[in-house]
Amino acid sequence: MTRKEFFSKAGYGAAVVLLPSCIAGLSTSCTIPNPNAPTTGGLPILKTNAGSVTVDGRVGGTSTDTITLNDTINGVPVVIGTGAGQVFITSITVPTGMTLNTNGTVTVAANTAVGSYNITYKITEVTNPTNSATGTSVVVVSASLPVILAVTETTAAINGVTGGTSIALTANDTLNGVPVVIGTAAGQVKLTAVTSPLPTGLTLNLTTGTVTVAPNTVAGAYNIAYKITEVTNPTNSATATSTIIVTVAGSLPVINAVSETTASINGTTGGTTTSLITNDTLNGIAVVIGTGAGQVKLTAVTVPAGLTLNANGTVTVAANTAAGNYNVTYKITEITNPTNSSTATSIIPVTVTPTATALATVDVSTGALATNGGFVVINKIVIARTVTGTFLAVAAACTHQGTNVKYVLANNNFHCPNHGAEFSSTGVVTKGPATTNLTLYKTVLTGTSLSVYP
Repeated sequence: MTRKEFFSKAGYGAAVVLLPSCIAGLSTSCTIPNPNAPTTGGLPILKTNAGSVTVDGRVGGTSTDTITLNDTINGVPVVIGTGAGQVFITSITVPTGMTLNTNGTVTVAANTAVGSYNITYKITEVTNPTNSATGTSVVVVSASLPVILAVTETTAAINGVTGGTSIALTANDTLNGVPVVIGTAAGQVKLTAVTSPLPTGLTLNLTTGTVTVAPNTVAGAYNIAYKITEVTNPTNSATATSTIIVTVAGSLPVINAVSETTASINGTTGGTTTSLITNDTLNGIAVVIGTGAGQVKLTAVTVPAGLTLNANGTVTVAANTAAGNYNVTYKITEITNPTNSSTATSIIPVTVTPTATALATVDVSTGALATNGGFVVINKIVIARTVTGTFLAVAAACTHQGTNVKYVLANNNFHCPNHGAEFSSTGVVTKGPATTNLTLYKTVLTGTSLSVYP
């Protein structure tokens, strides 16, 4: 009986392991039974039992234990290797950023987010490659959160007149002692504005961390609170408030209010001038009255009675204002820099046109003029009431031979009954034999009293 037959009859199964030496007194080449072979025959029983390994996700690394820690073969803990009775491991599903090593340990990449990750794998008996079992174990990624530090900055001064961009507010911020990088990848940080809304004229760039100051921003120290948050561990954040210094470099912008002498206004009827700020400038550019950066505010300094300085810089002269030259003093002030202003005195000439004497006056509430289409002749003037109720007045004598013309409602014109000459509603010849227009007069209705003027 051979040794192989002996061990087979003893119930150790056919699988054996060759060793250089085994039992004293026997040949140096001998056989011993497979330690995993069941005594009743058949394949050894492989079992996977959920295990757990822990790795620091912040720095990454390889687990100390294997995920097969609780796996057995015939009730005995498995051994990963290439020898008889051992097993080899194969990955089935492995989360991104992790590697299942051939020895059963797990390598986790640095900056892997904290959490529990499932790895599905298979163990296979070396001796009997058809003998395998599948299981799922847990990789616990834990970490003491990295120290994140947002440092308060006070930026170098930016010229508020021309505007500009500051350094990054995150310039000295760190994550675990390393300067932060704004981005979306593991190990980077997200930047968020805490101050909302931001001061007028300032913009926080969430990609670079810089602050842009718009031209014509008012000088001052502006506080901006912001937060940096670790991308890998979103609960890890820090907040700081930095100060943006805005100054007006050099002298203030040149503001210049220029004295004007407006066109004359009729004091009898009143009226409104052109704007007094027409030639006023700020840094060589025509001023704009408003409330925005780079605009100006208009203020009255002295305004004579009967005159009003309007918000748009014009001056309104009230009716029946005495003739004369009126001085209006005003001030323009830069919105951006309220200490920057200029004053000027402009002249508004007011003249008075003597009131003309009426050539004719008639009560239109009675008689022919009380009805549309009616007309009368007074002081050699034809006064007519049109279909719309307005009044016309022209010289009565036809320019052909002096016959009084009549108003024709249907045509809204004047007709000479003598030789058929016709004139428009404004006295223009439209049909001969007349060749000269009728004189047109001005009508003024006050209540029911109609006056005719030259």
